[in-house]
Amino acid sequence: NIGRLLIQRYERSNNLEHLRTAISYLYQAVRLPANFFAEALLGSALGRLFRETKDIRDGNQAISRLRVALQSIPTQSIPGIDTILPQMQLDLSIVYLERYDVSQKLEDLDQAVTWMRKVTQYSQSPQYLRWQASSALGRTLIKRNAAFDNALDLDEAVSVLRHANKIGPGNVPAARFRSLENTIADSVEMLALALWSRSNKSRSSDDLDEALERQHEVIRSRPRLGTSNSLYLLVAILNDKLDRSKNPLDSEELIWWCQEAISRGQQGFEQRATILDIHAKALSYKHQATGKMEYLDQAIEKQQEALPLRPDNARLLINLERHLARKFHITADPHILDKRIRLCRECIKLCPPDDTVLRSYALHALGDALAIRYKHLGIRLDFDESIAAHRQ
Repeated sequence: NIGRLLIQRYERSNNLEHLRTAISYLYQAVRLPANFFAEALLGSALGRLFRETKDIRDGNQAISRLRVALQSIPTQSIPGIDTILPQMQLDLSIVYLERYDVSQKLEDLDQAVTWMRKVTQYSQSPQYLRWQASSALGRTLIKRNAAFDNALDLDEAVSVLRHANKIGPGNVPAARFRSLENTIADSVEMLALALWSRSNKSRSSDDLDEALERQHEVIRSRPRLGTSNSLYLLVAILNDKLDRSKNPLDSEELIWWCQEAISRGQQGFEQRATILDIHAKALSYKHQATGKMEYLDQAIEKQQEALPLRPDNARLLINLERHLARKFHITADPHILDKRIRLCRECIKLCPPDDTVLRSYALHALGDALAIRYKHLGIRLDFDESIAAHRQ
């Protein structure tokens, strides 16, 4: 009981010393007879400690204690067992998932999936626990697919997340979640992510449209148009839609949401650079549709704004070169041509060794730009280098 009260104090204060003290009391409690509840509480507390410390020893201890608790459940019926048992299984699955983030061992990810499935299939457990486990299972399957590219994981993720969003959390105990509305939105967002990931493999327009619909639902459910991560995902889905449709109306919507995401200013450098890159591409589409130079100039401006955020990103460089190439064909400004050549050379230096497509494109663009400069200025070195670039 002292351990339980100290855990409650930790939840209110977020002071890790309260959690450590609780664990020391619970270690004493498990040495006494009839210690099933103490084992379960100790395993859960160690799992929380592992979440804070990322010390693999805490994770190992949490898993060990929770497994002991699951194996020592009293044979006689005890009050609340239909809540206690699935809660322990869910706690165990989450520790396995968090240990995977540290260890990167596939068996940890597989164990997390196995224990989450047990909770979702335990019909006597409270609805909110089955809903929470389904949401966690969907998120874990998405993570496993990202690591090991298994299409079946995405199919299962879509299925369990659809089921989670269909049943909802039901009657939730007070203080179970810090914000139930945000937790529900997170579950819907995971469904959007699973559908979008599956559409990238299958090229299914139905999955893409549903992913977009779900993500709009997430944005509407959160104050001030959602968090920066939610806006980032929405922009990424809209970007894919524009790539497939080439529809100027889709570029209008994408431009609006890029502006909204950038104006929030909550992203890290990588996210912000990606949004600016996508914004530039959408503006370039609008230029192609309208012929108005102002949109191409804005695209170049956004692309240049993205570069300092990720100066080592070769793709950002070549995307800027694309926009400049389009402007050169309109203006024939030799300064733009010189800048294109510099960008291509820099991109080739930064290209990852395994990205042969990007390297090939950069070499092709460099060869073209040098050939144009040779045609205008007659410099033989440009001619020779152009041939060499195309050969490579």
